[in-house]
Amino acid sequence: MAKHRVVVVGMDGCTQQILQPLIEAGKLPTLAKLQREGIAGKLWSVVPPITPAAWSSFYTGKLPGKHGVYEFLYRKPDGYDKAPVNSRSIRAKKWWEYANDAGLRTCLFNLPLLYPTQPVNGIAVSGMLTPESARDFGKPEGVVEEIERVVGKPYSLATNAVYRKGEASRVLDELHRVLEYHMSAGLHLFKKERWDVFFCHLLQTDSMQHELWHLLDPTHSAHDPQEWAEHRERIEGVYTRIDREFLAPLVESLDDDSTLLVMSDHGFGGIEHIIYMNLWLLQKGYIQWSSDWWTRAKSWMHRNGVTPRNMYKLLRSLGLSGLRDKMDLANREKWMNRGFMNLRRADWSKTRAYSMGNILGMIYLNVRGREPQGCVEPGDDYERLREEIMSELKAERIPGSNQPLFAKVEKGEEVFSGVYQATGPDIVCTPTDWRYQVFGYQDFVSNKFIESYMEMTGHHRPDGILFGLGPKFAKGRWVEDCRLVDMGPTIMHLVGLPIPTDMDGAPLEQLFDDDSWEYPQVLPVEEATEAVPAVELSEDEQRLVMQRLKALGYEDGL
Repeated sequence: MAKHRVVVVGMDGCTQQILQPLIEAGKLPTLAKLQREGIAGKLWSVVPPITPAAWSSFYTGKLPGKHGVYEFLYRKPDGYDKAPVNSRSIRAKKWWEYANDAGLRTCLFNLPLLYPTQPVNGIAVSGMLTPESARDFGKPEGVVEEIERVVGKPYSLATNAVYRKGEASRVLDELHRVLEYHMSAGLHLFKKERWDVFFCHLLQTDSMQHELWHLLDPTHSAHDPQEWAEHRERIEGVYTRIDREFLAPLVESLDDDSTLLVMSDHGFGGIEHIIYMNLWLLQKGYIQWSSDWWTRAKSWMHRNGVTPRNMYKLLRSLGLSGLRDKMDLANREKWMNRGFMNLRRADWSKTRAYSMGNILGMIYLNVRGREPQGCVEPGDDYERLREEIMSELKAERIPGSNQPLFAKVEKGEEVFSGVYQATGPDIVCTPTDWRYQVFGYQDFVSNKFIESYMEMTGHHRPDGILFGLGPKFAKGRWVEDCRLVDMGPTIMHLVGLPIPTDMDGAPLEQLFDDDSWEYPQVLPVEEATEAVPAVELSEDEQRLVMQRLKALGYEDGL
């Protein structure tokens, strides 16, 4: 048993932009107490600030170049098809594994990217990216059934509701239902024993902001004051219920040997425009289509407006947008691939670059010897092509202005380092205005490089939240320069574990009272020099996870 225990709550995607006004209005008394009597501030995410990369960096204390997870999907090594990441994609040791090696007891509840779930010295239940039909996502065996008995209902993995105008109530019903389930289950597991480290993740803050940001934010072009007034109490209720029903009991449990941390993996803000990076690469000639007649015909239709986006706009104008949601997601993908353009139609012997990923523009060159059908020669040819693409990207402007579309256009090795840097992007583009964000999974939704949003009105920002309360922490201190990658080492330091020397993160000294800070012990670890291949889920599991990503809106890009 550790001398000190740590309780961690992950409020996914939370931002101080929303929380601070609620705190000042007296609606979040528990977080107000933490801010008044402990520490509070911003917690800066990783590049890219997206769930799999961010939480993997928290788990390992390492940045993506050292753990290998950059996005929800990765390119399969034997071709150009994409597969969803899973727990075995994180190819670095996690902080709870060090804790378990030392005999400490951990409870990990509802964690993203924890499936397939591995046994721990305690309890582990996976959350986001768990296949919908899975029953083996809790360890030890029987813990999922125990939760179902206690809560009195079948287990709820996640919400699936998508916002449509006038249907905010339906989205909020689903959000509150699953939130209540996860809070009840989390408190039950918390009370089972005095864990050395307890971590509960709540996704509903992120899900709600993706769907309803335009109601939270009066500056968003889709904001409707009447709709906001109608649903304000239940929208704010996602935060207030967590504060009063979940955080308050945890604070009450604290003693002189306990610390509570409340954090997010990234922040949030509005999205007004979508950047289709692969469409830009196509227009610039870096992607080339195959020459068969069917591809030529579909390419002509795509250029002339026969696109998924336009077809969906037509359905909406006819009041038939719900038809898409009623279609089985597997069939929807099949018809999308058959009827519209996608990278499967690329001539890889002539395609020199392609993009994968959300939020940031992440471009991969089709390198001979690295990609299965690479056509770009390593060395001088590679560098000349990369400089050419980067120069063209730097010249892009936000429509209607002289402002650069991308604040930074960087080489991959300038952003990432480590044994998995080679599997990451060759070019990384950070938007100047975060209301313009990249969607790069569903490759050719539109025939325009930049479009207005259609559905999802909120998306990620780099600045998340951090609150903390404990005997070693400063009192009433606001912090600005904390990094997500430092949180795993900070937890290890709090429970008395030495910090591995191969981590990118380090314990956050600025959180501690001057009299309580002790320099951490170190654990010498040789940095990995050889990449380990990712282990894929089964085909059925991949299909189910991909369906979940589509339901969340990460795949359509509409």
